[in-house]
Parts: sequence; C-alpha cells; structure tokens
Amino acid sequence: MDQKNQTKEIMEALIFVQNKPIKIKELAKLLDLKIKKVETIIKDIQDSFINHGIKLQTGPEGIQFITIPEANAVIELTTKIDNKKPLTKSTLETLAIVAYKQPITKAGIESIRGVSCDGQLSTLRIKGLVEVSGRAEKIGRPLLFSTTQNFLTYFGLENAEQLPKFFK
Repeated sequence: MDQKNQTKEIMEALIFVQNKPIKIKELAKLLDLKIKKVETIIKDIQDSFINHGIKLQTGPEGIQFITIPEANAVIELTTKIDNKKPLTKSTLETLAIVAYKQPITKAGIESIRGVSCDGQLSTLRIKGLVEVSGRAEKIGRPLLFSTTQNFLTYFGLENAEQLPKFFK
C-alpha cells in the first residue's frame, strides 16, 4: 500500500472512531500534515463515499461520518433512538428563525414570532439543535443563538448553505 492510501485509510479510521466531530486542524496535527493536504484527503474520502449508506459531513464543529438521511427511518426502528417526540410547530418556527437569522438573540426571535420562545429554545437546546454561540454587542449583552452540527445531521444537511433559499 502506498503512503497516500495509508494516510487516507488512517484518517478515515480516526474520523470513524470519534463520537463527535473532529476539527481539520486537529487531524492535521495528529497526522503531522498541512491543513491543505488534510482538506485534499477529506475531499477524496467524500468522493469515495458517493452512493454509499454513510457520508463524510463537514460542519462548523468539524467533520464526522453520518448515515444518509434516507436510512434514518429504518435506523430509528432498529436502534430505538431517543428523542422520537417530533418537534412542535412553534418549536420548528423558532428553529427556522435561528437557522436563517443566526446568530440571533432571544428578543430577535420573539420580535419575529410575536410571542415568547423560552420553552422552544429550551427544547431545541436539550435536543442539541441550537446552542449559545456568544453574546451580542449591545446593552445587557444578550445571548446569541445559532444552530449546531447536530442540526445539520438531524435534517440531513452537510452545511447551512444547503438550507432552502428563503424569500422575504
């Protein structure tokens, strides 16, 4: 086996054994490679998993292997995944606002929805779909909310650019 294929296989194994996304910078450090080289190998790995049941997802928290969205229903049946309770309409509305306007404050969400969103934000944070991503640079320094990599996985997206286009 040549050095390039061995490096690719080792990288696949490292990504596979992670129980959370791993940063490209961390992979480069572990493998003693330049970031550009790691990015090239990642693209090669993504290409090699086309038409397979898993794919390599790149997101804001790093990269990870995920199952294809088309397999989710069968996987849920066999693994009895938690959080089966579907998101309510109001929670989905809140999530959509965060997804399209992120980062956004609670007051920003409430001004769009016209009602309080405490319960919805709490549910979304518990499910790991939304997280606190910082504080706004205004009076009181309110929390800013953004979607997570788990949000991308939940909806079968590789990145936020794959969200349907929103027309005002």
